[in-house]
Amino acid sequence: RLAVVVDHRKLGMLLRLPRRLFKEARALVKAGDVKEGGWLAGIALGIMIELRCPMRRANLVGLRMDRHLLREAGRKGRIIRFMIEGVETKTGAPLRWPVSPKVAEAIDIYLKEFWPLVAPPGSPFLFPHRLRADEHRAAAGFAGAICRVIHDRIGVEMNLHLFRAVCGSILLDDNPDALDDLRQLLGHATLQTSLQYYRARNPDRVARRVDAALDRLMRETEAEAEADWSRLHGRRRAA
Repeated sequence: RLAVVVDHRKLGMLLRLPRRLFKEARALVKAGDVKEGGWLAGIALGIMIELRCPMRRANLVGLRMDRHLLREAGRKGRIIRFMIEGVETKTGAPLRWPVSPKVAEAIDIYLKEFWPLVAPPGSPFLFPHRLRADEHRAAAGFAGAICRVIHDRIGVEMNLHLFRAVCGSILLDDNPDALDDLRQLLGHATLQTSLQYYRARNPDRVARRVDAALDRLMRETEAEAEADWSRLHGRRRAA
C-alpha cells in the first residue's frame, strides 16, 4: 500500500485532494446539501492534518478547540500548535506539534464556513458528533470515511495509519539521515520503534522540514497530478 501511495503521481494527487474536497464541499453547501458539505469539509481537513502531523486516529477525532489548539495571542490569534497531553497519547508522551500556516488557515476556514453546519450547540470538538455535543465523531467511522474518499477520488487503497508511513517516507527521502526527526514525527519513544531514523531534538525544525518537502512535492507533481485527475474523473463523467 505504501509503495502505491508514495508513487510520484498518486502522491501528487493526494497532496492536492484536501483543496479539491473543500471546493466540492462549498458546491454541496451552495446546492443546499449543507450537512454533506460540512462532513466532506471535515474529511478534507482531516486529510490535511494527517499529511502534516500524522497523529493516531483517536487523537485526530478527539481534537478539542478549547484544549488542543494553541492560538497565538489568545483565543482569536492564529493556531500555532497542537497540544495533546501524554495521558491522551498511545506512548504517554505529550504531543507539542507546530501547525503550519496552511493547516492553520484551513482550520479557521473550516470553523467559519463548515463547522457550524454540522456541530451540535456547545460542542468543543473540531470533528463533532452528529447529534451529541459531548462526543466527537467515532474514530473508526471517521477514519473509514477518509479512506473511502481517498479511494473514490484517486483510486488508492489506504488506511489512516498509513499516513504515518507516508510522512515518514517523505521525510527520509528528503533527508536519509533524519532518524530522530522521524521518531518525533511518529511520536515513538525510541528509535528502534521507528525502525531507525534521524538526529534532531527540535520538533519545530522537523515540522518545517516536513512542510518544505510536501510543498516541494506539490510543485514538482503539479502537471502530472492535474493530468491524472482530469483523465480519471473525465472518464467517470463520460461513463
